[in-house]
Amino acid sequence: MEDVVLTDGEVADLLKVSRSTVRRMWWKQLLPAPIKIGTINRWRRSEIETWLAEQPAHELYLDGKERRLV
Repeated sequence: MEDVVLTDGEVADLLKVSRSTVRRMWWKQLLPAPIKIGTINRWRRSEIETWLAEQPAHELYLDGKERRLV
């Protein structure tokens, strides 16, 4: 099966952040490393989805209590 590659904009859409945040996260090594295609960076969708699934829940939500917007 072929792996889909994503631009920084597509990764940003997937994570619901800005493109500059994706670049900053990559620079700080918080995201999986992109692959280089010519002079451009692309991310494997499968690596991004695996990385996202491995991220721990925020500690505020580990107690199981329901949160409501006030």
